[in-house]
Amino acid sequence: MSRRKSTPRVYQTTAFFPWYFSVVGKIWFPAVFVILAVAGVAVFPKGSESRIVFEERPVNFAHRGASASAPENTFAAFDRAAASGADALELDVRPTSDGRAVVIHDETVDRTTDGDGEVGEMTLADLRSLGLPTLEEVLRRYPGAFVNVEIKGREPDAAEGVLSSVRDARAEGRVLVVSEDHGVIERFRELSEGRVATGASGGEVLVFYVMSKLRMAWMLDPAYEALQIPTEHKGFSLATPRFFAAAENRGVEVDVWTVNDPGEMRRLLDFGASGIMTDHPETLAGILANRSAAEK
Repeated sequence: MSRRKSTPRVYQTTAFFPWYFSVVGKIWFPAVFVILAVAGVAVFPKGSESRIVFEERPVNFAHRGASASAPENTFAAFDRAAASGADALELDVRPTSDGRAVVIHDETVDRTTDGDGEVGEMTLADLRSLGLPTLEEVLRRYPGAFVNVEIKGREPDAAEGVLSSVRDARAEGRVLVVSEDHGVIERFRELSEGRVATGASGGEVLVFYVMSKLRMAWMLDPAYEALQIPTEHKGFSLATPRFFAAAENRGVEVDVWTVNDPGEMRRLLDFGASGIMTDHPETLAGILANRSAAEK
């Protein structure tokens, strides 16, 4: 089996509703807010009864495992995360050419393995030879762990492989499935018949952000359990007290990524973050333990 590379991680924040922030800008904010808010309420389907994701918050998400101390999205990283006090594993999946869900962030295997080529053009056997685990293998290896599964790419058919893996591992009640692409996450919701918790798509996050700015988030009936956001994007602060308060009012969790600075972790927890995704779950575990002790 080929050795997995330990290389710098890539954070793809540039795809987070980029046209809105780069083209519209602050000058057209008021008008665009109203347009997007009305369109969003009309376009995105309303939610069903919410699935409980976590009974206790805030949650320590190990981003791609304990990826600061082991190669990302590997069993080594997930093992370290479990040992470091993480509450949940966060990972990325992509479909193979034969429809299986494998755990990898990038579109190609070039950065994180000794191989090269696009994941979607390779079979499960090809990718296993490079050391990539499948989603089902991860779910079975950590039967008591909550797992945040992000479907990468924009292929709605990827939802089928993910749902199959979740069902085969009997993990419906301990996963949160997310995708930036609205078509992908909508397909997953349709296939799962609302039995598996999901996060907001990029478009749904945008609508919620707009509505919270207008103090109109009360109009929304989210089809998702969580909004997962960076702290800011292109100069716009997303993780604000108003955003957190609006989400809490609608019964939606807000998880922030990817936070590695202890001071920033504390600031977001003070704001009311439901969860934090970090490459250093051991650091966040210590902060959460200290806060819990201080509250007693």
